[in-house]
Amino acid sequence: MEMLIEDYRTVKDCIYKGERYSVRDNGAIYRHSREGKRIRKDDECWTFGKKNETGYMMISSHRVHIIVATAFMGEQDSRKYIVDHIDTNRGNNRVENLRWLTKLENALCNPITLERIIYYCGSIENFIKNPSILRNSVKEKDISWMGAVSSEEAARAYRKVLQMQWYKKVVRAKYPNEALQLYWKTPCEFVSCPTEIVRDPIEQYYANLKIGSVYNKAIFNGNSSPTIYTVVDRAIVEDGKAILISCFNNEENPIKPYALSRIWFSGGHYIHECIGTFFEEKGCRKQFTIKQGLTWLEGNSIDDYC
Repeated sequence: MEMLIEDYRTVKDCIYKGERYSVRDNGAIYRHSREGKRIRKDDECWTFGKKNETGYMMISSHRVHIIVATAFMGEQDSRKYIVDHIDTNRGNNRVENLRWLTKLENALCNPITLERIIYYCGSIENFIKNPSILRNSVKEKDISWMGAVSSEEAARAYRKVLQMQWYKKVVRAKYPNEALQLYWKTPCEFVSCPTEIVRDPIEQYYANLKIGSVYNKAIFNGNSSPTIYTVVDRAIVEDGKAILISCFNNEENPIKPYALSRIWFSGGHYIHECIGTFFEEKGCRKQFTIKQGLTWLEGNSIDDYC
């Protein structure tokens, strides 16, 4: 832990919510004590923060990633902007993993939100031409607010999202035809994916995912033999709309042997999302637990700091 905190190149200072911080480019922060007041628990020491139940690193009631972004990228209006984690790991607050986005840009980066926009509007192009479709026809507040933006704002946000190098679209998997994948650079074979839907698609796929069975395989980085991920654990989540899977990489001495994936069904296809990879089994199991809405009681792992 101490070695990770000391692994940095640059330090910058900022004021956030009336507090003075020194901030390292590795995501560690140092909260200065208030003049003339008692020193608090997290004052005058370097820390990555403490992870909350939603995966964000916190110091008191403040999110560390916003403090880091403020120090290195300047302050933004929190009513219009959010700080995005590029690799989707909320615990990775290194400067290169953070980016200020407008709330609309952030929404369009989310494949699930984008899918819902297309469902209600017919296409992303229809949304850009007339965002008010969402305001007039959608009751869910987490998406209807986008109906108030202008066509110009929608077009500008979508152009920026498409230009981002890290933005990944849903692509077709290598196998089967019913499988799509998200956040995998290499086309994968999802060998347990149903090829014929005969009942509830989520329950049908879940039944195929036996513990120890092959989840997916692919040839990565020019290797001659495929990398195979096997099922460690799985759970049906989101009121029966998705499957959460923890997997193990059967390569010899992989750097990150554990992985977490999510599957949902839309438009006749199973979409396989790579949520993240992990150094330790404990780190993967922790996120597997939290993403089910359950309480994790076993402490942190090295993955909480990398």
